[in-house]
Amino acid sequence: MRYLEVLSAAHEVDALAIAGSRPALAEALARMRRLAGGSCFEHFLHEAALLEALDDLQSGDDPAGDRLRAALRRARADGFLYTNLFRWSRALRMLLGRALELDIERDYVLG
Repeated sequence: MRYLEVLSAAHEVDALAIAGSRPALAEALARMRRLAGGSCFEHFLHEAALLEALDDLQSGDDPAGDRLRAALRRARADGFLYTNLFRWSRALRMLLGRALELDIERDYVLG
């Protein structure tokens, strides 16, 4: 069942992003994008972009939050609402807290 595969991949990406496991994260992100892309589960691609931004922020590769800014801008433009995956994950708090610190998409983040 495709939904369970996408959901499993999304949970794996979430855990790897939080843990900072970069090589495994890249592979899991590719799998998640391959499973979700071109399907009714494309909204998971927003989560993939946001979790990739979290990884960049944590690693110091993107201290200004450019990837986070781009991911949040796309999410807002598409009307993305944070889905069930992020409701239990601390990744959402980490990302949105950092977005507020960097003054990124403040209205969307607070809305």
